[in-house]
Amino acid sequence: MFFKLYWLGAALALMPFLIQPEEVHREKLFPYVPEDTNGTTFLIDLEATTLSNIVLVKCPYTQYNHKTSNDSFIPTDDIIESESTLRDHNKLFAWVPLLRQSANQTKINCGIVDIETAGGSYIKKQWIFNVNWNDTVPDEIPTEKLHMSAALPSPSTSCDDEPANNLIISKEKGKSMPEKISGTHIKKPYVNQMIYYFKKPSGGDNDTIKKPCYIYKVYGKCPIFNLPSRVENNITNEVKKIMIDNLNGRKEEIKVNLKVDTNEDFYSGEKISLSKLRYLESGIKPIEDSTTSITSSFDINGFDLVQLTYTCVIGSAITNVTQKYYFGPKLNDSTFDKTEEISANDTSIKVKCDTTYLNVGYLKEIEYNGIHAGVKDL
Repeated sequence: MFFKLYWLGAALALMPFLIQPEEVHREKLFPYVPEDTNGTTFLIDLEATTLSNIVLVKCPYTQYNHKTSNDSFIPTDDIIESESTLRDHNKLFAWVPLLRQSANQTKINCGIVDIETAGGSYIKKQWIFNVNWNDTVPDEIPTEKLHMSAALPSPSTSCDDEPANNLIISKEKGKSMPEKISGTHIKKPYVNQMIYYFKKPSGGDNDTIKKPCYIYKVYGKCPIFNLPSRVENNITNEVKKIMIDNLNGRKEEIKVNLKVDTNEDFYSGEKISLSKLRYLESGIKPIEDSTTSITSSFDINGFDLVQLTYTCVIGSAITNVTQKYYFGPKLNDSTFDKTEEISANDTSIKVKCDTTYLNVGYLKEIEYNGIHAGVKDL
């Protein structure tokens, strides 16, 4: 009899912790959300105390009852359709990945709660969390580098021993929503891509936000510069010549990307430093205040001489990848005649020379009536 009473007592003690689908769930799942609001929206501030740019936020799901057992909840289409959403088996709540925005604040619309009133009618209200990131308190989420071609690891020491119990989240380049990563490799990796591992939450605790258990940062070997559809010829070890037609002073757009082996997407969109250069008798010199930042293209005006620089960072190692390009004529020996009639008795006339080509050459000599004079002899 003693054992029967003991187990009965233990069972009764555990019953309050079990969440039943037919009961009201607010106090157990969302005690920080009020029972009602005067407005049309439950707008609740939450704080994410982490350096991580992605967290999991708990939202109500389809079987959630807010105020009465006859209430209902309609999640947004994004939450319902997303493969990244972790749903409670009773469909009372769901964990949704959320990406930090530039203002350290992100709103997540969980959906619409339909609350039964005393008269039996229903009132619909939006359910929105306003998540504020607070990274002044450092957290201890392990972070490690991951090569772009490496298989996704299983960090069992910090996350779950069973890989199936971990959720892997990242953001594809150019997209604003975090997505689940399936498989053993990243399909389209890019430089500095962050891979977030989360332990799949279990049970209906009072937590509002879950932080990652591990983070990986993607890297690759340093790239080379690539000018699509342009033929390159090495003039020296430092300078490559790109042959172009005579532009007659017109601008031409030059496409550029950063290439790793055959991959032109890994570094796409990265900032490249462009500096204009001048070829002098003493050698190649930079033109002062000519450096600009580009990502995918730049303009040349006539024949031109430029230097491209990309700062490649791998861990604590910093490498400046540089390449000089000479956009010159197809012929190696090209001359451009410029004739100005000058009267010996009229000293007011000033010779106006075209500056289109002066960056890629210098004045070597002047010819007058068959007499050649070097600049130094003038």
